[in-house]
Amino acid sequence: MFDTRNKYQGGNLEAVDAGALHAGPASVARTWHMSIPDRTIPIEQKAPDDHKGNAEPRLADTLAVERTRMASERTLMGWIRTAISMISFGFTMAKALQFAVQEGALKGIRAHTPENVALILIILGTVSLGVASYQHWAFVRGLPAESTRTRRRDLTFTMASLIVLLGLLILVNLLFRVGPI
Repeated sequence: MFDTRNKYQGGNLEAVDAGALHAGPASVARTWHMSIPDRTIPIEQKAPDDHKGNAEPRLADTLAVERTRMASERTLMGWIRTAISMISFGFTMAKALQFAVQEGALKGIRAHTPENVALILIILGTVSLGVASYQHWAFVRGLPAESTRTRRRDLTFTMASLIVLLGLLILVNLLFRVGPI
């Protein structure tokens, strides 16, 4: 009887020939043997529905790609929420504290301190959303394309790009004092 032991490196599962394990007949099916005695899980020799030769992906594969794509979009939407919060809070803080400094309400702080804090928040929000957008774009580009239809437009990525542009315009407004506000 031959022994076909293939150790699983990450744990204690090993594939063994059932005949070698139990000293039974040679035609016994292959089983998964765990290190706990009296626990064997039978498996088949060949994976069912092996579709490596097929050109058309299965519905389960297509749905898995769509779920992965939507998960990536949800992650980007979380970054959009965070970036909008940082940009809007930074802009509001800059304008409110600029007015307070002009009116003389904040006599104990330097004139540029509120503006610097606001700029840091706006830069942080804009840069983080830009990096998250690039990461999303690179990840989605790496997903397999659906063979039945063309790639759809990514509205989440488009909105993130527009918000990055808005953050850059707010930075230009605060740094160079140009624009309507």
